[in-house]
Amino acid sequence: MDSGTSLKISEEIDIIISSAARTTFADRCNSALSVKALGPGRLLIFAKMLFSENPRPRAQIHGWENTYTFTKAMGETVIRSNRGELPVVIIRPSIIESSYNEPFPVWIQGFRIADPVILAYGKRQLPGF
Repeated sequence: MDSGTSLKISEEIDIIISSAARTTFADRCNSALSVKALGPGRLLIFAKMLFSENPRPRAQIHGWENTYTFTKAMGETVIRSNRGELPVVIIRPSIIESSYNEPFPVWIQGFRIADPVILAYGKRQLPGF
């Protein structure tokens, strides 16, 4: 398959479903192996090639800011769709700032929303918190 066709396919699909079948029970062994054993492997290689790009643009194409919010929404959809009569509450903490234990207590990586407030409070620059 030429690269133009591969690019067009990668822009238009989000999933690949392998449903190919060959039900000839008297195939030559090399033909049967090519289709039934090597075919799925070729499809996997093709899929890896198509979906190896940075996933962020794909999430944005579907209206999500990033893959974090996209995949969190997917997980919540799975729960909502399959909960049946089970009462479920989904809680989304608004700010996750530091760790309890791993890799060490109160570990914070990167710049978080509340960092300036925490720093100002620690420097006694806030009258109350």
